[in-house]
Amino acid sequence: MPRTLLLLALMAVLPRGAAEDFGPLQLMTQAPLFSSSLMPGLRDAALSASGPVEADLDANTASIWDQDDQVPYSLDYYQSDLTARLSGQVAPGWRLEGAFSYHWVANSHLDNLTEHFHKAFGISENGREKVPKNDSRIWLPSQGADYRDFNGATLDRTLTLYGELNLFADARQAMSLGASLFWNQLGGRFAKHQFEQALQLNYSLNIASRHQLHLLLAASHRQEEGFADIRLRRYSWNAATGYRYQLSSHQALLAEYRLYQGLAPDLGQFKKPLHELALGYRYQWQSSALEFAVIENAVSYDNCADIAFALNGRWRF
Repeated sequence: MPRTLLLLALMAVLPRGAAEDFGPLQLMTQAPLFSSSLMPGLRDAALSASGPVEADLDANTASIWDQDDQVPYSLDYYQSDLTARLSGQVAPGWRLEGAFSYHWVANSHLDNLTEHFHKAFGISENGREKVPKNDSRIWLPSQGADYRDFNGATLDRTLTLYGELNLFADARQAMSLGASLFWNQLGGRFAKHQFEQALQLNYSLNIASRHQLHLLLAASHRQEEGFADIRLRRYSWNAATGYRYQLSSHQALLAEYRLYQGLAPDLGQFKKPLHELALGYRYQWQSSALEFAVIENAVSYDNCADIAFALNGRWRF
């Protein structure tokens, strides 16, 4: 009840003029290996033509459960991350963005919630009900790695710089070309020293007054050696589509489908494409928004997060 009263009070105090168009959800994949690499996401291509300064603070938590008896391997832990992001127009048709992310292992007690969610939608537990709850273990015998009881450990510290050039824009559609530079520097048992680059093509279409579509096609480059000396693809591609339905001037429903090329050609299910579905709800004020989203795996269940939740705050100036 106190939380409900606080939310109602906040909605009453904040401005309620015409709400900004915040485009697609601000989401990053939470899948193992993929979340430690540069994976371009959906963008509102119209922002590159003429857009305001935007600041975002994103929080995610995910339940990881992946196993393969043929390779074999087993991943069982919780992953959380915080991302701070700032972007703005630097010249007509040009936009720059900087983002810092911190990923760590936190015992977020998602096992029971994940079980209830899967039962509600008829999704298999994929053997997770047979192991202890709230455990943390990464077992990769092919790499000679067996990490146990690492709750609280840092997984990644990443910095991403992104530049975007508008290719064309009118009242109905827009297209832009983006480029990213990505660093992931970390010591200790989860040590990483990565420098990656990506190019992406963004397209946005206003189908009607309440309907908006976003498309992404991207390619990334990285060094071949990843965490625990796992061999990664030097080049990979990913694509995504996002849809927004505007319920009212202050509320929107969003859906995304994201497809990533398999990242580790020698590691069982991780050589296969990663499929993710995301459903989100956004409440918008005049120049700010609060987003909640659920990310669920699809097609292959042993190369991705079992389930992930995101809460994002966005402000425009």
